[in-house]
Amino acid sequence: MTHDILGPWSNSEYILKFAHSTHSKTTNDGNNALLRAAMVALVRNSELDEIRSTIRQVEDRFNRDFGYPYILLNDDDFTDEFKDMVQAETNAKIHFGKLSEEHWGLSPYVTEEKVKAALEANKDRYSYGGSYSYRLMCRYQSGFIHKHPLLAGLDYYWRIEPGVDYYCSLPYDPFRYMRDNKLVYGYTIGLKENWRTVETL
Repeated sequence: MTHDILGPWSNSEYILKFAHSTHSKTTNDGNNALLRAAMVALVRNSELDEIRSTIRQVEDRFNRDFGYPYILLNDDDFTDEFKDMVQAETNAKIHFGKLSEEHWGLSPYVTEEKVKAALEANKDRYSYGGSYSYRLMCRYQSGFIHKHPLLAGLDYYWRIEPGVDYYCSLPYDPFRYMRDNKLVYGYTIGLKENWRTVETL
């Protein structure tokens, strides 16, 4: 079930409910308790300014009234400077994690030669057609992200992105809204798929 709950924000972001969760779990008793939820992002050390801007705006528009934690994941180790500068943007807890090599990389069913050929053939056909890192990101976001241990205790997560701007305040808890309305997926806008990206489907 899907529902537009976030208003005119980034179409690359969404809120997802984990299939294993229940509708009654909270971090403590009480009607105003935080749910087991977090904001989650894939981000590199080089995107420090962009993720700081994102977190600052998420705090201003929504999270300063709730205090949900952030989970930032990287295929490399986060630097101490990165951690300190990002944590300075919020009073909420930030968890920093590293992606496993098993989950971040080529599928064992795909050869490097085949990937190179596909990237070369598609580099001018559609956005990110020639980007290897973009393919890794899509593969990870499509499934392996749910297996990261930092997300193990969550019922919901909100995918955020470095360098996204938020123009609307969110005066309610979207995680609670999803729980109360038994929703499993929240998004802002669905764009028509470029058929060139799904030719084999």
